[in-house]
Amino acid sequence: PHIQYLEDKSGNLLFEDMGNPEILTRFQLNQKEIPSFGITDATYWFFFEYEFINKTEGYLLEIEYPLLDEVTFFYTNNQDELIQKVVGDTFPFAQREFEHRNFLFSLRDLKWKGKIFFKIRTSGSMQVPISIHKQKYFLEKDQKFLALQMIFLGIMGAMILYNTLLGFSLKDKTYFFYIFYVVSVTLFETSLNGISYQFFWKNFTYWNAVSIPIFVSLSNIGISAFIISFLKLKNNLPFLNKVFRLIIVSSIICVLLSFFVSDSKIIKLAMLFTAISSLLSIFSAFL
Repeated sequence: PHIQYLEDKSGNLLFEDMGNPEILTRFQLNQKEIPSFGITDATYWFFFEYEFINKTEGYLLEIEYPLLDEVTFFYTNNQDELIQKVVGDTFPFAQREFEHRNFLFSLRDLKWKGKIFFKIRTSGSMQVPISIHKQKYFLEKDQKFLALQMIFLGIMGAMILYNTLLGFSLKDKTYFFYIFYVVSVTLFETSLNGISYQFFWKNFTYWNAVSIPIFVSLSNIGISAFIISFLKLKNNLPFLNKVFRLIIVSSIICVLLSFFVSDSKIIKLAMLFTAISSLLSIFSAFL
């Protein structure tokens, strides 16, 4: 759909304001493939016009980014009634119309012609990949995604099991640092695509809201401890040993701050340490 958007920095606009012609003229046509505005605390409004030739039954609207805090969906049904649905990763998973990692909305009772509005708030990255699918094609696409995720989890599980056996048999703590890193990265990946919220902690909305920056920070701790141990930095490269230990301490602080500071601030800090630890890890390997 040809999506238009409006940045609401104050967050005070209501759906009733969308009927104001002056407000509608402030909307801008999205020029990107996927509407994306980076990490922001602003509220964004989106709308697009539609017209169905066939019946709307069997169609789904999907927002394929599960980390949005609050998504409010407005549309007029075939009885000319205004329908409002609210979902988000800070709301109970059971509140969703479909038990799915992404935000899905049925269009079966949608009026055949009109406008669809979204109001979206999030403390993280504002990405809004909106698409409309026939249910059959959506299910086929989703099965392929789940198959790839099962392969990914199987590989990561095998790595964790293999290194656990090596760690116990060789009595080498380096393997356990690596396991800690792999587990953190795996949980980060499954949290990023919504799998974790759907299958692991669907009743824990607060934990879901803070899990991303925590897993990023834990992965920084794991890779830093692994590099220190594997390359024996304390004896071979004392300066880098101190730098990696500083990253570990800073990442622990990030984990603690995640419970008190907004995601938008912590995730930037955590990703900064990720970039530093990644570059230093590559650099250390060639010394």
